[in-house]
Amino acid sequence: MITSSDLFSKNGQTFTITGVSSLTIQSSDLTRNTDNLGVSYWTVSIPVTAVDVGVDYDVSAGPFDDFPRVSPYLVQVASTRAFSGGAEKETSEEMVLRSKTAVAVRDLNLENSIKTVLTDLFSQVLEVSSVGMGDAEMARDKIDIPRGSGEVLTIHRGSMIDSYIKFPVEFDQVYSEVFPVDEGLLVDAYTVNDVGYTAVKLPLFPIYKIQALQDTSVSPAQDVPYSVVVDTIDTWNSNRQGIYLVVSAGYVGQKLDLIYDTVTGYEDVQTYVSDRRSRVVVSDLLCKASYALYLSFEIRYYPSASGITDLDAAKLSLQEFIHGRSLGSEFRVAELIEKFTTDNPGNTVQLPFVVVGNLLLPNGKILPITYQDKIEAPERYAFDPLDEDVLFPLFSSDADPVGQTVVILSSVQVSSRTMRYVVDVSDITLTEV
Repeated sequence: MITSSDLFSKNGQTFTITGVSSLTIQSSDLTRNTDNLGVSYWTVSIPVTAVDVGVDYDVSAGPFDDFPRVSPYLVQVASTRAFSGGAEKETSEEMVLRSKTAVAVRDLNLENSIKTVLTDLFSQVLEVSSVGMGDAEMARDKIDIPRGSGEVLTIHRGSMIDSYIKFPVEFDQVYSEVFPVDEGLLVDAYTVNDVGYTAVKLPLFPIYKIQALQDTSVSPAQDVPYSVVVDTIDTWNSNRQGIYLVVSAGYVGQKLDLIYDTVTGYEDVQTYVSDRRSRVVVSDLLCKASYALYLSFEIRYYPSASGITDLDAAKLSLQEFIHGRSLGSEFRVAELIEKFTTDNPGNTVQLPFVVVGNLLLPNGKILPITYQDKIEAPERYAFDPLDEDVLFPLFSSDADPVGQTVVILSSVQVSSRTMRYVVDVSDITLTEV
């Protein structure tokens, strides 16, 4: 006999028989089973319920860790399927809050439904912000219509959606052997001012930041001058971007390593949305990693009696705080000071405290921003590809391409809807004064 005081335990969670004070198992209730070795055993099913509410009680199928020994012949208690329904009952207030972002139609066509589908399916999708026809950030769907006398009318043709996604950042990734390249990657070889150059299209996407290009055939490794050529801005930070790396021809055949920052999870998401079975067929949905505003700062602090025992942990905590900010959200410099002093009691920060932001633009340039009060996205920054300093040496230029960053084609808009904050722990300096 099993009573309501008998407890079944699994993963630290406790269960009891359901709805009765005691349960007697008769021999007629037993079912005979035979395993593949011909050994017979008997089973019986009993209902059990968690002693409390909470999703922790939604345990998986399989054996229980502990159970009442109500019979000397009882050798195992197991659940044949996972438990469910452990969540607490939703209150009216919680339902109202949830309904603001809940969607009835879950397809890849509406902003809320795109966000819901992608965040539900992919754990590495942290946030989603989508732009479409008529939005200032949408550049892919623009077409120019000649009107005579040299005038051009630019209109949005629609049917396109760009979803800017916040993914986890991966710093200092290494792509080895950029040169030599196989025949499929070798893009062009050309001469400018009697100097030979070679360009290779990088099979990497998205690239947040190129940290260095190094010749590893020598010891120690040496930095190699390079140029970046972008063949389109509209598809930047996506798998449709074209990024070309240009080096002097003398480096071809040597082993070069590219060190760069990227994000994790992009390719799986874009593969899913590119499947016609996953989207509205009239919609061209392109996933992009949100544009990165790299922050760097030095905190000069007066130490407490014990000081800071673990500087690396202090930096990681500040990084986690910054990476936890929502897409394009604003926060104050004082919040970083508060975070630091909360994590490290007794240490005080020397003022003034300045945060430097470097917005990595789709043409490879950097827009520097200094923050002394409120940290926010530039609203809105439009890159003009017709600047005089923009060159494309792959096709026509008398300038030395190495060391230049060049771009052709159309523009893109950077705003609070498309931008996120990034900080490398190497860009956080903690200095005792």
